[in-house]
Amino acid sequence: MTNEPGTDRPTSFESNSSEPTPFERELAATLREAGSRFEPPVPGVLAEHGLRRGRARLWRRRAATVTGALAVAGIAVFAAQLPGGIGRADDRGGEETPAAAAVPETDAELIAALTELLPDEVSVSRTQAVGVNRSGDPSVSARVSTGDVAFVLNVTLARWQTDEDAFETGCTEADAEEGMRCEEAQLADGSVRTLLEREQVSDEDGLGKAGAYPSWTVWVESPTRWGSDEGMRQLSVSLSAEEPGALPENTVPPLSETELIRLSEAPVWEGLFDRADALHGAPEEFDDTVGSDAGVITVDVPPADLQALFRALAPEGLDITDVPSNDPGSASLAVSNGTDVANVEINTYPPGSFGGGSEGQDPACVSEFLEDSTRVDICPTGPSERGVYADVYYPDGASIDIYVTPRAASTLPFSTETLRAIASAPEWPALLR
Repeated sequence: MTNEPGTDRPTSFESNSSEPTPFERELAATLREAGSRFEPPVPGVLAEHGLRRGRARLWRRRAATVTGALAVAGIAVFAAQLPGGIGRADDRGGEETPAAAAVPETDAELIAALTELLPDEVSVSRTQAVGVNRSGDPSVSARVSTGDVAFVLNVTLARWQTDEDAFETGCTEADAEEGMRCEEAQLADGSVRTLLEREQVSDEDGLGKAGAYPSWTVWVESPTRWGSDEGMRQLSVSLSAEEPGALPENTVPPLSETELIRLSEAPVWEGLFDRADALHGAPEEFDDTVGSDAGVITVDVPPADLQALFRALAPEGLDITDVPSNDPGSASLAVSNGTDVANVEINTYPPGSFGGGSEGQDPACVSEFLEDSTRVDICPTGPSERGVYADVYYPDGASIDIYVTPRAASTLPFSTETLRAIASAPEWPALLR
């Protein structure tokens, strides 16, 4: 195994201003503690949006994982349907994957555990993790390669409570996406293992080239309980191309489908779930409804209105391009400062969706209360991303969130202070009524 440690360069939160505000210094310090040097591509890691938001949101965890958070700029999905898959990740052979003995607790221990589980010929760099000592949903990511083409490997663990019949496993969600290849298997312990192959395609939006990101994901979903509370455990192991564009025909990913499955079978993950239970107790209940009606999760506001307001609030000097969308209550844009480009996602939630700013807060976030008791959280987007997001909770339970995710080789095109100012603007609540 070849290890290439990350370089000590400033994080994207630190590189936008020579004189950071106290607010930005506090957030930058939080990010340094989390180890924010990892730089994977945007589409390959969007699945983690639903997992790394903190417990305040009522996540649609699996739906976000299956669809790859399609709110990002122009993402479409297609796959070449061939027997046995597209013919890249299933080309590699592989010996039995070794199993790590001890349960890793810290970030460094989790990175070491993942590295130990990978084949010797796989080069590993740009690693990052959130250990179980810091989160009940630990995760680890790395850039992996066996040649000139790099991929991003993500392993995430998620736990939640749910009613017995409130959560469907297997290919149920994936079947809704045309062109995906999905296979599922019932395991001896009652778990369901799902293998999903797809290609995410980022359309040309005026600020970056279009290209395909092939990816393979293995889920293992297991029923569990905490006392009398029913629950689910979900292990996700995903491998995605790092850069967009067609891969050379002879490109073979650093891990085969068989090796991804073997990686998901390593005993270390079960031990990590058990340790999460011991350290953090039972997780919150899974709930895929928001507001008074089941399934209502956003406000019925046209995307164009959200895009127009963001553009009006943004400072001069930014090149902002609307990304077409027909989904009310959400919008996507591409934002550039002439050097760096980021995808911006806006999501809205109607009054009554949340507890008027009283929700629990992710410890990685920096919070501010406005005069009317509105709470504004500015948070890093997670262990597998270099972006930032704003969560705004209004006294009436309405909410907005704004994700800013730099594209490959870019940092944030505007500062976190600018994001806070945009998200705190009083014009947003009028759109949520």
